Amino acid sequence: MKLLLSKACIAGAALALSLGVAAGSLHAEEKKPFVIGAIFSKTGAYAGVGGLLEAALTTAVNEVNEKGGILGRPVKIEVRDDGSNPGRALLAARELVGDGKIDVMYPDAISGLVLAILPYTSSEKIITVTNAGAPAVGDATKFPYSFQYGDTANARADALAVAIKKDGGKKVGILVNTNPAIIATADEFEKQAKALGMEVVGYEKFGAEVKDLSAQLQSLRAAGADRLFFGGPAQNNLRVAMVGLQTLNWKVPLFTDLSSITNLNMATELPETTHDQLHVLTVAAATRVNGKVDPQVGQFVTRLDNKRALDPAAVNTRDVVYLMKWAYETAQAKSGNTNPDTVRAVLEKAGTPGYELKDILIYKHPNYTTERHTTSEADYTHVWGLMGVNEAKDGMYASTPFVADAK
Repeated sequence: MKLLLSKACIAGAALALSLGVAAGSLHAEEKKPFVIGAIFSKTGAYAGVGGLLEAALTTAVNEVNEKGGILGRPVKIEVRDDGSNPGRALLAARELVGDGKIDVMYPDAISGLVLAILPYTSSEKIITVTNAGAPAVGDATKFPYSFQYGDTANARADALAVAIKKDGGKKVGILVNTNPAIIATADEFEKQAKALGMEVVGYEKFGAEVKDLSAQLQSLRAAGADRLFFGGPAQNNLRVAMVGLQTLNWKVPLFTDLSSITNLNMATELPETTHDQLHVLTVAAATRVNGKVDPQVGQFVTRLDNKRALDPAAVNTRDVVYLMKWAYETAQAKSGNTNPDTVRAVLEKAGTPGYELKDILIYKHPNYTTERHTTSEADYTHVWGLMGVNEAKDGMYASTPFVADAK
């Protein structure tokens, strides 16, 4: 009898031990980090942009972790530098995916670099979410697992054409960086400007690391441009253009979008004599509008480790992280899994009844479809603001609301 009891006790202890190990394993699995593979231009021509985006992503992840992480798991970022080079961007993506540790990817926000990555990540069924502006980034017929979140190049172009028209522009010169998103914006702007009755008198391009734009500016001046449309996301592109205007003593108004002022202090880094010439289309939520700041944006600015004024790209990057959180948690809640096709289907319904977005600051209804994963059809009515050179206050520039209608 004692022997039987002894055997029973041993068996019971073994069972308890095995259950304990299993429970411990399950608990460890539940706490396994949710990993965002992130690619930034930490070096090269777009290093200024990369530093800002990394700071924004890190700040947003810290916020999300304080709210329980994603799927109850702490969020971790695995970062790779693409050196502002498409080839290195693809190698970085292969490295992140090859390690088999990432759950989702932020594939930079420079369109030319992102487009170098997407054929590979799509073939591997990796969900990517980016605030790059080129519409091609969200072409679901080519890249079914890629989602573009943020204002598109086309939306910026249309708004800038209206802004120049309202400012009295009749003959417009185009001066842009060869980045794909910027070229897409410029091409759309050219069409929209002509549709609004303006004449495009010249179209000049330059490389990311340009040091002097005097020749291009002189060409546009000789063509009779009375307004300039400018696009240059690389660090110092806008400064080089404004120095060129100062050198030529050409007092032409220059209109640009938010990408040109990324990581730039307008008040101190642009020639003072050109300050009254600059007009920037921005995202109103990232600025002080009539002296007011969205409380969530204000909190984000306070936590953001960035010594310059808040850039709209940082707010979009923040929203990308919250969109990831919403998508994976919604997929799990509604379908019981987070495989790539389930998450993709959830994102395609983002903002629709039953799929309302949470904690998003700008595009609460991206209006994605099964063939178009871009915000090109989102409601931009209250998105835009216009601003000139001004001093940032508590980390934010001031802007005035701008509705992009031609009336």
